[in-house]
Amino acid sequence: MRGLTRGSGAELADAAAVVGLLRGGLSPHDAFVAVGWGEPAADGAPPGVDAAFAVAARLAHATGASLAPILEACAEAAREDSEAELIRDAALAGPRLSARVLAWLPAVGLGLAVLVDTGVLRTLVTPLGATLVVAGAALTLVGRWWMHRLVRRASARPDPTGLILHAVRAAMLAGADVASALAAVALAVGPEPELGAIAVRLRDVALALASGDDWDEAWPSACLPALERSLRLPWERGAHAAPILAAVASGEAVARRRSVQIAASELSVRLTLPLALCLLPAFVLVGIVPLLVSLVGGLR
Repeated sequence: MRGLTRGSGAELADAAAVVGLLRGGLSPHDAFVAVGWGEPAADGAPPGVDAAFAVAARLAHATGASLAPILEACAEAAREDSEAELIRDAALAGPRLSARVLAWLPAVGLGLAVLVDTGVLRTLVTPLGATLVVAGAALTLVGRWWMHRLVRRASARPDPTGLILHAVRAAMLAGADVASALAAVALAVGPEPELGAIAVRLRDVALALASGDDWDEAWPSACLPALERSLRLPWERGAHAAPILAAVASGEAVARRRSVQIAASELSVRLTLPLALCLLPAFVLVGIVPLLVSLVGGLR
């Protein structure tokens, strides 16, 4: 499944090539085929490309606007998201490795105990040893589950805010008003499974605004607050929306990069909890205690 605004380096290069071909006079169909994206579907989107580029193609096809600037805008969203992913992966590399290493701590403790005294194996087959192994295994499983959950929570999901902001900006630069731009973007993002709920919300807002509803009534508080803040002044005061949307999109990208860095820093600290409460006790139960019992028995 293609990712949500996670343009890889190759896909971003292909998008740049498409923009160049379009500006050189080729049609979208010929440009897509030339870079290997394939024949566009009935909605104008080539198959199998990143969601950001599919949205750009649908948006241009639906509005009749030039594809090149719209594709550039959506490619910028993909580029920002890709940079955030790279920052996240780099920041989480250390904590993830620590989690993998620490998960084997009880097993390492048991192995070291056996190397020190092979009598540990005889201890482990006693009722006491079996109890220690079961308790250690239970703590190890809980610790591994806990660390996996912490790492997964720190791995931020793709954020569609940047793509939506850039898509709405592109639609408005093409001449659409606020309501029409929201409707066009809703139509463009609707086929993407991850964006279906957002498409419904944008369509509802567009219909409400077109029907003359008040801004606060038309716009639910939970529907992309960054987009709502960006479009309020253009709607109420007639301000130019494109510069505001571009500035907000840039701010959202910076905020996301910071958030993934903070999440990685916090993960390093939070991993000490399963280590201290689960893995270290398991290490003691299956490594230290059986060794002490074996040594004491040998002295007798």
